[in-house]
Amino acid sequence: MAPKAEKKPAEKKPAGLSFYTTDEELKDVFSPFGNVQEARLMRDHQTGRMKAFGFVKYTSQAEALKAVEAMDGRVYGYMLSVLLICFQ
Repeated sequence: MAPKAEKKPAEKKPAGLSFYTTDEELKDVFSPFGNVQEARLMRDHQTGRMKAFGFVKYTSQAEALKAVEAMDGRVYGYMLSVLLICFQ
């Protein structure tokens, strides 16, 4: 029997973040929706400047889906676009 979908870890990709957002702020904003295992912002390798998107990793798909539903289209710096990335 295959494991339940809720048990699989899931990662979401919030885009449209302010260039002044920190990793800790990203985690704080998304933690009310579940157990955030990791929150990281993507940066330009040459300049170190934030690229206005990052990844938030949750313990389950259910938590990630709850965050997507709550945060997609919400304004945080800029209008957020939140994508769900699931792991097998």
